[in-house]
Amino acid sequence: MSGDAQIAVGSVLADRYRIDRVLGEGGMGVVYAAEHVLMRKEVAVKVLHAEMCAMPDVVARFEREAVAAANIEHPNVAAATDFGRLPNGAFYLALELLKGTSLRDEIEKGPIPLERALVILRGIANGVAAAHAKGIVHRDLKPENVMLVERDGMPDFVKVLDFGIAKIDAGLAEQAPSGGPNIVTRVGTVFGTPEYMAPEQAVGDKVDARADIFAIGVIFLEMLSGKCPFGGAVLDVLRERILMTAPLDLSAVPTDAAKALITKMLQRQPDDRVQTAADLLTAIDALETPEPGPVAVAVARSIASIEAPPDAKTSSRPAPTPPERPRWLVPAGIASVGALLLVFIALGMSGGKDAKPAKDATTHSGTLKHVPSAFMPPPPPPPPPPPPPPEPEPAVAAEPPPAASSAAPARPAPKPAPKKQRKTGPGGIYIPPPDQWFK
Repeated sequence: MSGDAQIAVGSVLADRYRIDRVLGEGGMGVVYAAEHVLMRKEVAVKVLHAEMCAMPDVVARFEREAVAAANIEHPNVAAATDFGRLPNGAFYLALELLKGTSLRDEIEKGPIPLERALVILRGIANGVAAAHAKGIVHRDLKPENVMLVERDGMPDFVKVLDFGIAKIDAGLAEQAPSGGPNIVTRVGTVFGTPEYMAPEQAVGDKVDARADIFAIGVIFLEMLSGKCPFGGAVLDVLRERILMTAPLDLSAVPTDAAKALITKMLQRQPDDRVQTAADLLTAIDALETPEPGPVAVAVARSIASIEAPPDAKTSSRPAPTPPERPRWLVPAGIASVGALLLVFIALGMSGGKDAKPAKDATTHSGTLKHVPSAFMPPPPPPPPPPPPPPEPEPAVAAEPPPAASSAAPARPAPKPAPKKQRKTGPGGIYIPPPDQWFK
């Protein structure tokens, strides 16, 4: 290590961690793969350089990572299992050992398809939601701090790492070994990675969970496009890029709904963003629904509450198509005029009491907008009853049509003398007896 020799492979750290290999080294310390000698469980052990332990801010950051990772207790957050100090004064932190790839490595291979990106986005949101529920704001979310491991058949199971600069509420901060003031949460001090900072974080203002929402939005866009939307090398330039009002380049985002979500997450004002990680998870549900349509995320969350237009409220149930009613009649030469009129009236009034208004008629035709039943002309008044028909001749004669039997009865005529009932053939035709056939 910087100024110190690395811990030798095979040696036992803090009487319980046998060092297996070096996983990585940085300016603050070294990360080892190790095994707990009693539990036979693999862990990752982060050890601070001895000289770094003389810096209160660095020690506070290390302690915060330990407190945060130990208290969140969520499958999508790398768990901390131990924290302590070595005889040389160096602090160490034992963490869950993860075998997988970083999200940064996956993005460097090229843009990630939307379906896969949503799976990763959900894992990040789940882990961050658990942190927020404990009063912890990560403040340094970026692809390097997201690991993808295989678990339960899922190749992209997310693990959120490195809560070293997390903002922790006062109750948890007091659990840190050093206790004392919240060194890593001072207003006016900028912490984090500039490309992923929310505007308020970049200028040193007070931050809350919505700063993490902004960073996740940057990660989501970077997954889909393959590049960070706020790239640059100088902090002042990055701040200007983040605070500028120029529109985002969303050309690589495949759907309108995903564009709407990213736009909502990357709003400059915290009050205009997706407000919580739980809201973000609801929005992801809307994006994963088959054929959600061009619905913005904010709209997708409230689509069920949109009221129907006024016209739709007045007709809550479909009305049956009214029976077709003729507007004029062709005179019938053979049938009784009065009987046919009465039959027509009976048919015309069959939809009167129980008939419902016709629904909008423009659905297919596009011509009439509404055809109320009142628009149909009323049926004509019934005519006076016809006089009784004359007595038929003994020759072949037609009886009144069957339809006349449904008409209203005529005035009673004087009863004629009883006669023998005549036999009729098909159609009501009178058939005289054989002795009268040739008379």
